[in-house]
Amino acid sequence: MSFTHSLARYSQGRALVRDVDSCKIASGLCASMLEEMMKFDFKNGQLRRKYDGVKYAVKKCENILYELSITMRASGDSEMKDDEAASR
Repeated sequence: MSFTHSLARYSQGRALVRDVDSCKIASGLCASMLEEMMKFDFKNGQLRRKYDGVKYAVKKCENILYELSITMRASGDSEMKDDEAASR
């Protein structure tokens, strides 16, 4: 579960150098881990808090990708625009 926090920090570092692909991979891994964890029934306690932390890590990665898309669009970088066009 703490691996997702490491991925979120990694994504944040890669966003500083505008490495969109690495940020997408980290976000995808965090989302996949959250999806698998949702299959379990965590009761209140230590595991539940760790599980909630995974949700926050996923949200952080999503925010990083969103901020990258805005800043790259504003700076006129075409890499992000091409990726967005392909996903539509």
